[in-house]
Amino acid sequence: MITVSIVDDEAKLRQSITTFINGAPGFKCLSGYGSAEAALEGWRDELRYIGSQTRQLYAGNQLSSLARLVRSIEFYRRDGGTGDLIRIASSPGAKKLRRLSFVRCDIDSAGIEAVATSPYLNELSHLRLKDTYLSSHAARVLLSPAGLPRLTRLELHECGIDDAELSVLPRSRLPAQLTYLDLALNLIGDTGAGILASLSALGHLTLLDLRLNQITAAGRHLLETAPHLAATKLVF
Repeated sequence: MITVSIVDDEAKLRQSITTFINGAPGFKCLSGYGSAEAALEGWRDELRYIGSQTRQLYAGNQLSSLARLVRSIEFYRRDGGTGDLIRIASSPGAKKLRRLSFVRCDIDSAGIEAVATSPYLNELSHLRLKDTYLSSHAARVLLSPAGLPRLTRLELHECGIDDAELSVLPRSRLPAQLTYLDLALNLIGDTGAGILASLSALGHLTLLDLRLNQITAAGRHLLETAPHLAATKLVF
């Protein structure tokens, strides 16, 4: 049995096609939709993604009509990562984005500031930066964002984060939002470990990844004995 779904904005035509398909041996029409948006509503978020290799990602300086249908955008090896972030952050079509991923991309402070203050990324829950260097200013802006009210999963994996940049966390509202924090392969030492260990707002974390940093046994002890991290999976 071959199953299909129909997308057509003309109801009568859609019904005719459905009837025709269902009358053909070995075929069955499972569903009919009046628009691509309606058809995608039932898809899981992880299936609604687009990659940076897609030519239809932008229309001018805004997300294209295709990109506005997705929930996740992934970028890999982009020299123009800053421009990508600025265009996404300034696009009303980004209102339903839930995940952004940048791996081995060139991103400066302007791109991070655009994301951290965007009025359109209020649904973004997962931000992933991997093997993507952040300047000290960019890291501080991202760890203390003016926007991103629903960000719960933050991955800053091999981004050059050090203790000084973590010092903004006690004054940030971000820690209270996070349930997952990946800070692996950075430059965090015992001072940074102490900041995380004293920050009770991190009590919602299910996982804190600090692999391959510069934390000694003393810093590890601070984290392992922090009451608010008792239920958190700590990875060293």
